[in-house]
Amino acid sequence: LPPWLETDAFTYYAVGITAMFVMFAAHAVGVTAVTDRATDAYARLRSLGVKPAVYMIGGSVASIVVSVLYVSLMAAVSSLLFGVTWGHIFPWTVLTLVGAAAAAGLSLVVMALVPKPEHIDGPGSAIFNVLAFLGGSMSPLMVLPEWFRTSFSWLPNRAMLNGYLKASVGANFADIAGELTT
Repeated sequence: LPPWLETDAFTYYAVGITAMFVMFAAHAVGVTAVTDRATDAYARLRSLGVKPAVYMIGGSVASIVVSVLYVSLMAAVSSLLFGVTWGHIFPWTVLTLVGAAAAAGLSLVVMALVPKPEHIDGPGSAIFNVLAFLGGSMSPLMVLPEWFRTSFSWLPNRAMLNGYLKASVGANFADIAGELTT
């Protein structure tokens, strides 16, 4: 059975929302890093010898850290309030790190496609809303047609959704390897 058919509504909702908003969390940090380039804060860092590549890597690492913190908070709160099971710690941790890195990378792609830093937030939010819908974070996959479920299984938020749902029913690291490589 697909993982979304083996879970309860609270787990699907918590995982779906987490897979959706981790993209927004990563992008919010990325937007801040890019828009800071137009301020004197970036100029001060550059005057201290910080190279542009180091600044961008720092922004990406910050995106990953904030995303991991967001997923951790969602997992803790949903577990405590609604009894959501997120699975064993090892597959959960690896999936969280890989998912956070994917979200940060996707944010970098969006930032590279938008020519002006002050215009990055809007297109990023629009793109992530579409990806959230296509990946199954906004509508339960069981109500969507089969062609829809298979056509968009390659999306990063869908890989996170599948991986976390598999982990929630006891999957180990080897069972989520496909989601990690997506």
